[in-house]
Amino acid sequence: MTEDRAAEVHAGEPCIDGSAILHRRGHPLWHGFELVADGQVVAELGRRSWLWIFLGPGQRVLLADGARGRIAARAKGRYIAPVVLDRQRRVVGRALPGPGGTYGINAARSGYRLVPHSANTWRRRSNVWELRRHDLVVADLTLSPSRITTAEPVPISVVLLAFTVMELGIPGEEDLGLRSHGW
Repeated sequence: MTEDRAAEVHAGEPCIDGSAILHRRGHPLWHGFELVADGQVVAELGRRSWLWIFLGPGQRVLLADGARGRIAARAKGRYIAPVVLDRQRRVVGRALPGPGGTYGINAARSGYRLVPHSANTWRRRSNVWELRRHDLVVADLTLSPSRITTAEPVPISVVLLAFTVMELGIPGEEDLGLRSHGW
């Protein structure tokens, strides 16, 4: 994607362009997270909890420009899908499971696919992931440490959802495919 096209597609959306890291801040028991890019805090996040995101009010998000939102969950088909909500509780981004352990992540004006790159056998979750737009790899992500390196601007909502599903998954995603009835 050319820079003009990227600016047109992501107009008005805060984006990560380059490298960023998500790290813990605060007390070990009551910690939050910061998304830091180029030495600047891009987003502050509340405590990450599966229960809070999927069954509760969600994880608080405060962007550097003062915009507030939450990473929460909404019912979508047979899934409880993680979403990024703005201050008015409108959906800004959504993640859904796909075949083969992949995830589809949609933002306001763009769609991405999060694909596991390597297996981590002791946790059953991959540590290295690729974020693709169509078949073009636009970012490489690692779970430990939580880091993203982009080749083009990627909306912050997509980055936050990618880190969320990389770590927590989506309830019921193992049920993809046809069930055997064993009759």
